[in-house]
Amino acid sequence: LTVNLFFPTEQNQRQLEGFSEVLKVDDSNDDHEFKDYRFLTFGTSRTWGSGLSNRSLAYPWLLSPNAKNLAIRAAGPQVPCMCAYSMVGDEEVYDVIVIEFFFHANDYLVQLVRRLRHRFPHATFIFLKIWSPHQFRLKKEEKSLRNLVDEGIDKDAFSMEEYMKLLDRYENSDFYYITRPDSEMALAQAVRESDGTLITQKLDPKYPKPYMQTFAFLFVHDQVHFSELGKRKLRFGANV
Repeated sequence: LTVNLFFPTEQNQRQLEGFSEVLKVDDSNDDHEFKDYRFLTFGTSRTWGSGLSNRSLAYPWLLSPNAKNLAIRAAGPQVPCMCAYSMVGDEEVYDVIVIEFFFHANDYLVQLVRRLRHRFPHATFIFLKIWSPHQFRLKKEEKSLRNLVDEGIDKDAFSMEEYMKLLDRYENSDFYYITRPDSEMALAQAVRESDGTLITQKLDPKYPKPYMQTFAFLFVHDQVHFSELGKRKLRFGANV
């Protein structure tokens, strides 16, 4: 099963409208409706909580305050694959396992999923495949838009306004999209073997500007890690 996360249905060829509605998060009734589910999460620094002022705002703990977050910064699935049993423990039981290794997916991910499925035969597996604006590179400069912004200003004083002004100078055809076919294949295999659900984003690489204009706000200045708004949006995407 594939779920397209928090994307509107407007034409790709023009700038997306309804911006405020796309990013709106109604958490007025948020009382951790998933708190009774036992969550286990694996992933990169995005799942770990990098880029946030308070790591407790990382999406695993927005899903449930009792989630066990085994994400490792700057790492792929190799370590959890080799150390799965010691990391998870012998007695714990989990209802939902969330895995975020989009750009780092490889054979270790498939092995990890096999071991987790054997250990938790009744768990629901959810895989995140979330692209970031940093994956769009300018053909001429061979850099991302974020790199150009950083060259012009202090990155600690990153301005989304500056980012958008710079984006307006370019056309869709000025960008190309970075992906990794081997990682895509490994992730697809992991989803199949676990009978899992893939949460992803609907994206046409030919028209990057509308998506970057709309969803850059879901990421911190590096345009890779989720912002607090992005974490909340991802958390509410679990209602799909």
